[in-house]
Amino acid sequence: MPEINAACPFGLRFGLEIDVDPVCNVCPENTRQACVVEYERLRNVRRDEHEEIASEPEEVRWQEKVTSMGADEWQSYKREQYRYIAEMIADVQKTVSTVLNKIDKAEQLRSKSGKLKL
Repeated sequence: MPEINAACPFGLRFGLEIDVDPVCNVCPENTRQACVVEYERLRNVRRDEHEEIASEPEEVRWQEKVTSMGADEWQSYKREQYRYIAEMIADVQKTVSTVLNKIDKAEQLRSKSGKLKL
């Protein structure tokens, strides 16, 4: 088992950001193996006795961000996310409507040309 050295020589978050940067490929083998061991350890650690730390570094950063927010900041964040979801739904509805209209026009054109077979 490699000795755990708690410092990444490239300034990344040791044990969390493994393989996120091309420098991970040139990291000294013993440090790289220690980082892998630390990554696995952190992945299995329980946060708040119930929640496992996610395996993806982005997820870990997101969890840290949302758990450190104050009440007002959290409410603002939720409103922003709901607004973003509503915008995505509106875009999907617009796209679906456009496609359905194209299908209707195509059927009309095919009907006029006598090529519509039911």
